[in-house]
Amino acid sequence: MTERLSFPVNSWPDRDRQLWYDAREPMRFGRLGRSARRWSEPRCRIVCQSYGQWLAWLGHEGLLDASARPEDRVTRTRVEAFVYQLQERVNPWSVAMMVQAMKQMLTVFAPDHDWQWLASVVSNLKRVARPVRDKRPHMVEPKMLYDLGLALMAQARIRAMDGEHHAATMGRDGLIIAVLICAPVRIRNLHRMVLGQHLRVNGEVYEIRFSAEETKTSQPYEGELPPNIACSLPRSS
Repeated sequence: MTERLSFPVNSWPDRDRQLWYDAREPMRFGRLGRSARRWSEPRCRIVCQSYGQWLAWLGHEGLLDASARPEDRVTRTRVEAFVYQLQERVNPWSVAMMVQAMKQMLTVFAPDHDWQWLASVVSNLKRVARPVRDKRPHMVEPKMLYDLGLALMAQARIRAMDGEHHAATMGRDGLIIAVLICAPVRIRNLHRMVLGQHLRVNGEVYEIRFSAEETKTSQPYEGELPPNIACSLPRSS
């Protein structure tokens, strides 16, 4: 049987699982600790997946004491070994992000513990991380992509008049390309965009808005589409 690379929350030790549930609850008077209730769902998934990898590694190494406090399981030697096994599987930047997410979870679980040394580990991992591939030679200027999107939409309108059933797909692709150039949202947000909720009409202007709870960075997003794209969109408030 293939070993799990990450333990889901329902497989965490009882103490860790309860600490996570408590961290996601609204703050209560007299409650100590740091809250994660304002974290977006994407951020929660990333942090839980990374912390689950730490627990899974401890389990595979026979080091997971379910009765221990989360901070008592963390030693410099163990973190070093954990990082080494991550480096064998994923690229350097992903390693840095996973260890950073693990630190974020531990900071919530044990806010009074000294995690400065772990923060230094994260900083060092980020410092030495390099892109796996140089993507610059493959980059295209934004204006070229924007013009491509408009051209596809124009061709789609002509083909639609001739009855071609692929015209709608071409128009959709062109619209997506042009919209992402003007309002570069993440693919997950693009996929979840709802007309009248995230894409709204304000007079003659189309606005794109996502709340802080809907973004990976936990920051609200606002964008605006130019008139030559807006004219291709349906009018709905």
